[in-house]
Amino acid sequence: MGKYNVLLPKTSFSMKANLKEKEPLIQDFWEKSEIYEKIIAKNRGKPAFILHDGPPYANGHIHMGHALNKILKDILVKHKNASGFLAPFVPGWDCHGLPIEYQLLKELGIKKSQISRIEFRKKAQAFVKKFINIQLKEFKRLGIFADWKNPYLTMKKEYEAQILKIFSKLVEKNFIWRGEKPVYWCPECETALAEAEVEYREKTSDSIFVLFKCEELGKNTYAVVWTTTPWTLPSNVALAFNRNFLYTIFEVGDRQFISVEEKRKEILKILNAKESKIIAQYKGDFFVGKKFSHPFKNQFSVGVESDFVEKQEGTGIVHIAPGHGEEDFAVGLKYNLPVLSPVDEKGVFTEKAQKFAGLNVFKANPLIIEELKNKNALIYNDKITHTYPHCWRCKNPVIFRATPQWFISIDKNNLREKLLSEIKHVEWVPKEGEKRISAMVEMRPDWCISRQRYWGVPIPVFYCEDCGRTIIDAKIISKIACLVEEKGTEILLQETPPVEITCSCGSRKIKRDPDILDVWFDSGASFSVLKKTPLHRFPSDMYLEGSDQHRGWFQTSLILSCATEGCAPYRTVVTHGFVVDGKGQKMSKSLGNVITPQEIIERSGADILRIWCVLQDYSADLKISEEILKSCIETYRKIRNTLRFLLGNLNGFNPSQKIPFEKMKAIDRFALIAMEEVKKKVLKSYDAYNFPQSFKEIFNFSNIFLSSFYLDILKDRLYTFREDSPERKSAQTALWKIFRNLTVLLAPVISHTAEEAWQCAKNEISDDLEESVFLADLPEERFCESTSFKEKWQKLLAIRNVVTKAIEI
Repeated sequence: MGKYNVLLPKTSFSMKANLKEKEPLIQDFWEKSEIYEKIIAKNRGKPAFILHDGPPYANGHIHMGHALNKILKDILVKHKNASGFLAPFVPGWDCHGLPIEYQLLKELGIKKSQISRIEFRKKAQAFVKKFINIQLKEFKRLGIFADWKNPYLTMKKEYEAQILKIFSKLVEKNFIWRGEKPVYWCPECETALAEAEVEYREKTSDSIFVLFKCEELGKNTYAVVWTTTPWTLPSNVALAFNRNFLYTIFEVGDRQFISVEEKRKEILKILNAKESKIIAQYKGDFFVGKKFSHPFKNQFSVGVESDFVEKQEGTGIVHIAPGHGEEDFAVGLKYNLPVLSPVDEKGVFTEKAQKFAGLNVFKANPLIIEELKNKNALIYNDKITHTYPHCWRCKNPVIFRATPQWFISIDKNNLREKLLSEIKHVEWVPKEGEKRISAMVEMRPDWCISRQRYWGVPIPVFYCEDCGRTIIDAKIISKIACLVEEKGTEILLQETPPVEITCSCGSRKIKRDPDILDVWFDSGASFSVLKKTPLHRFPSDMYLEGSDQHRGWFQTSLILSCATEGCAPYRTVVTHGFVVDGKGQKMSKSLGNVITPQEIIERSGADILRIWCVLQDYSADLKISEEILKSCIETYRKIRNTLRFLLGNLNGFNPSQKIPFEKMKAIDRFALIAMEEVKKKVLKSYDAYNFPQSFKEIFNFSNIFLSSFYLDILKDRLYTFREDSPERKSAQTALWKIFRNLTVLLAPVISHTAEEAWQCAKNEISDDLEESVFLADLPEERFCESTSFKEKWQKLLAIRNVVTKAIEI
């Protein structure tokens, strides 16, 4: 294609692109010439467009999901910067939390209990820095433009201080509370989990039908209860009925059984009985307050009523263990039931579980089932496979466990209503996102924000060692935040508080809560970056992340922002799907179907990966395979050949020799009008965040209109007319204008190739061109012709299509 400028080695634009060799040289040019910084300087004073980067975890090499996300952001920001906006891009990294702690412990080959908190945090900081540097290089290799010198890191002192300042505001507004409530708990990672940290996978569980005796209703009368978690039975305190269901007491042999009427025949089948005698029928509220003997504990379980009881599965009677379930806990509050949770942080029964003490809860299931058999309280036992919550990090099954935790109240100060109201004022792309996040917010419980881990921001709450009082004070937390900004959160790990605290009882023996804040609190607080970073503003114009963030970052950001700032932190939210293989299967090492961005770049170059990103309908899951990549390479070659033809035939042309539009040949005028119409469609698609349609418009113009029609017709004029002839200059004028528009339009997508073409043009055609294609605005020329002119050419094109098909035949 010609020569680079002085900062790039001299080379030619050949059929073989050699992207993997050329791209690092072009990136070196961008970095040494500070092109990103010059873009921002050039656009100062223009309307701002702020895309806020959701921080990835710094715990490994980037994968295809990372590449997809950053490339989509890069395409949008580059487009905005070329379209009359100031669009800075500050990347971020999530530095704390379980994903990083888990990965580091795995690398060290130890458990949390085998290392001190302070020693581990030092190792964690070094671990994170290593992977930030790795990921930064990998993101830059994708051709991403950003303020790489000044990223936001959630482990920086300044950022940690902002986290604590937001926490202080929440305390001041009474959003923070502490209580013993069942939460998702990972026995393997030994910590509470947020809903966003739980994934549902298949698990094989016991399926049992248990008998609870009720002597109030007859000597041998039993409520039939179905459960798939036998290990929760030691914590049972109640049986729940639905007041709207009809329950039947029916006799089989010398025993009477209670179930919802619709399940009576199913229970008869389980009992191997052909018929039964109906003794009585009652609505569910009849059983409220009745006492049922626990199958193997010397205690009673009380009858209660709840709307969550269903009859699709089970018997219409649900066993209630408030220490092991969200709905069970709510019922417990309503009826003032005891909360039993005889399970420790490792998922092992404590002494309160009596004969099951010392057993892992899942391993205790067979022994509990055996105990039920011995007590004649089991009428059916089988195995079922069903979806069950698992830890997103270690992939092991989780449990519900009641422990003292810190929470953000979602209903305090009408916060839930505020969240739902703000959601309606946000533009969601695709539109289904609004319904999805609204449904989640409507149903979500209070946010459990405490974690029993080492690596994170310590919760700035204290306890009096003399009287046991909890000291949670917004003013104290604000003072600590100022100290953290100067010295870091390590000051909170000292034996004594970093500020003087006196309990109301007069004691100064104060200790800190040992827990850390949920990592989702860290990332949710990132809107503070918008308020502190030059050229940024709050709220941001856009968040752009994977669709899983409806239950993650989009939601946690919304909660913290609405609670402390009174509004959503974003105006628009764009989501993309997940990367899957060519068959639509999730990529995993075990299936051997993983494709990494590194191997694509090494083999074909980053521009091929960027084309793959932009060709997909990113609103759904995105397929990738060797065949799909081959198609992307072919698409790339066709575009590259068009640029090559344009540059090759501009040889000897100087833009000062341009022919005025009205004096150009009719077909050249038509080509420029076609280009303008395509440009409008491209920009409209970009503005609607429809990147696939935008790129298809560019490709079709390049491959169909230019290569197959216009450039093919021009060949005679370009190859046979004199160099200084008006006819040839007319064609070259059109080619020059098309080249400039096409290159700037392509630059957000195939950034390296667009830059290479631009540098060739700058060296060989016009050194008046901007230093980089990214410092060039889209030309704003307008080419006007009558409607009849356009219609005539459309008719000619239609006739030509018929003729060319006939010639082929």
